[in-house]
Amino acid sequence: QIADGDLKYRSDSILFNLPGLPQQVQKVSGLSYVEPWGRWSDANLLPQITVQYLEPLPADFTLTLTARAFGENALRPITVKVGEWQQQVTFGEQDSTLTLQVSNPGKVRDIVITPPAPVESSVGVIDGFAARKLGVGLVSLRVTPQP
Repeated sequence: QIADGDLKYRSDSILFNLPGLPQQVQKVSGLSYVEPWGRWSDANLLPQITVQYLEPLPADFTLTLTARAFGENALRPITVKVGEWQQQVTFGEQDSTLTLQVSNPGKVRDIVITPPAPVESSVGVIDGFAARKLGVGLVSLRVTPQP
């Protein structure tokens, strides 16, 4: 068992169904364990998901996010925040991909995703793990700098 922060791979996307993180990502917090399709947020750990990069994110970039929502979170506003910029997005219970144009003049390093109503659930729980408080399931996340 290797900590995500210690296992690095080369990719411009975070693939949440793989252990580890791309080289440019320092850490991700607020997520449960890896599953075959991706990872759920777990509000028992933290109320939001934070993806922290090693270097500041570009001043303008496209954020491509493939995700799903759990239970009451489906089709309710999920907040995506980068510094002062924020946008409400919605996901259904099936995977879908959204593309957001992000303005990051402060060049912060974090992307924060906050589900509206995490739900206590034992769905997909591995023996020995406690029930989780699920909100949004992340499949992949990509940052593409704008010229």
